[in-house]
Amino acid sequence: MKWLAVLILVVGCNKSTTSTSENPAQSCNEYKEKVLEAAVTEKETKDDIVYAFKSNEQEAIKFLKEYSTKHYASQPRIESLKAVAEACTQDKIKKWQDSILDEPCYYIFSEFKYFNGLINTLKTEKWSADTKALALAKAMEMIRFYFNKNSLLTEISISHTTLKSLVENKLVNQKLKPELDLIEIKLNNGLAEIQALRKASLTKEPNCSDNIYLKEYRLSQEVGKELSELVKKI
Repeated sequence: MKWLAVLILVVGCNKSTTSTSENPAQSCNEYKEKVLEAAVTEKETKDDIVYAFKSNEQEAIKFLKEYSTKHYASQPRIESLKAVAEACTQDKIKKWQDSILDEPCYYIFSEFKYFNGLINTLKTEKWSADTKALALAKAMEMIRFYFNKNSLLTEISISHTTLKSLVENKLVNQKLKPELDLIEIKLNNGLAEIQALRKASLTKEPNCSDNIYLKEYRLSQEVGKELSELVKKI
């Protein structure tokens, strides 16, 4: 999962400074810890980290039923990025940076582990047809949620990876793979370009001439719309 490390470098992971004693941060952190992260185990191999979901079917059902997007609260991040992309000023850049630091609830990387582990476990466990259907429904709930709204590049990328894994493991329509591969190329090229721009700007104060914000916002919007149309075929 080396791509994930690149994505974290490019877009930045959550650095929340919000007190966990206040809502919605407390509710979000409890959900992240007690549902998303409690549902999976991880094992480090020579070249990768492998995630696995709870194999006991009743435990798995419990964690699946508890999955929900209701805690999501990262809209200020995409709105502040949009403001910079459309009409950049130094004040707007500062607001975008603050929105990353003060994010009350952002758990997309925990969701990645949750669904990556779920797909890995679906391949090996002899769960009932109803449980497998519930697992697939929850995975598609997450994917559609991020594709059908104004999402950040991290959210788009991880949702795309989850959908591609479902396709490659023959859990949803395999005919989607060629289109997913083309979108992946576009994503990877865009991420590489943004990473290069971000690396070049590390030694100076962020400013509107960097063009990072516009590229990041446009890429997330373009790919998000393509993927939103694609999932309608499932």
